[in-house]
Amino acid sequence: MAVFGAALIGSYPRSEKVATIHRKLIKGVIGMEEFERLIGAETERLIGTFVKAGLDSFTDGMLRWDDIFNPLIRFVDGVEVNGLVRFYDNNFFFRAPVVKSDPSLKDSEPITAWCRKGVEVLEKLGVKGQVTLKQPLPGPATIASASIAEGEDVEDLIDKWWSGVLEPLTKDLIKGGCVPEFHEPEIVWDLSRRDLWVKAVELVASVNEGWYVTYFRPADPVVDMLARLGEGFVVAVDVVSGTDAGKMVSAGVKRLALGAVDARNTKMERCRALVSLAKRVAEDGAEEVFVANNTLLDFLPEPVARKKVRFLGRVKRRLVRESGV
Repeated sequence: MAVFGAALIGSYPRSEKVATIHRKLIKGVIGMEEFERLIGAETERLIGTFVKAGLDSFTDGMLRWDDIFNPLIRFVDGVEVNGLVRFYDNNFFFRAPVVKSDPSLKDSEPITAWCRKGVEVLEKLGVKGQVTLKQPLPGPATIASASIAEGEDVEDLIDKWWSGVLEPLTKDLIKGGCVPEFHEPEIVWDLSRRDLWVKAVELVASVNEGWYVTYFRPADPVVDMLARLGEGFVVAVDVVSGTDAGKMVSAGVKRLALGAVDARNTKMERCRALVSLAKRVAEDGAEEVFVANNTLLDFLPEPVARKKVRFLGRVKRRLVRESGV
């Protein structure tokens, strides 16, 4: 019988308080030490909110991050930050990495320390070992495609980003008690590069554990790639965009996160519909089924995002009650 859970994918929108903290840092009203103290407190509060809502797997909300690429690329040698670039078809922009030489993760990167602080919060709340804390990272295909690099092709960049940055960072995160969550919208967005994406998926699969997330378009055309990840990965797919979850299970994906809560629409979903979907996927043969948001919650106002997080917990509780698991 399948195990049911609720999960938060990616980042959480900044509350007005968190936005004010960032503005104070930018204006020089506070320094980095005070910023970290304040953001740390808000992160702890947010993790507590996720635990109270009943989520089984979540991030720390990424309150220190601007997007999936930043500030990661500030902690990489050989890379500079360029102007704003549109994030796929959204009214959302990011600062692109400009690759000047082979990317290499700096020894001073703070991401693993942020991860450990999140794990400490779980311990403080008495839920360490009962829930999973994830750290979102751009997947190698997505960050390579987003990079500006004169004379470099995407295939070379996939290798360089993986070996120089993503692989060592992933290993450190796992040692610190965090599960890596790879965001790879690129593999469903541009299907003309399937051969390259297979290579990118296999690189990620080599770490043997984590979450692998696609969104913005159906994952059906790349189901064969997703099946290569193996049983150590939970695969999160965008059901809102039309992904056939049953097809994922038939192809061999047994741990599945159903991105059925729309993070780009303020309308609330129906609990009964999500419960029925999760049950069908379990009946198809999935061993672990999570209900989740379909993409980053940053696209929503924070009060709406909070309601959707609570809704995920409510769906899970109903699933557990009705299935008797």
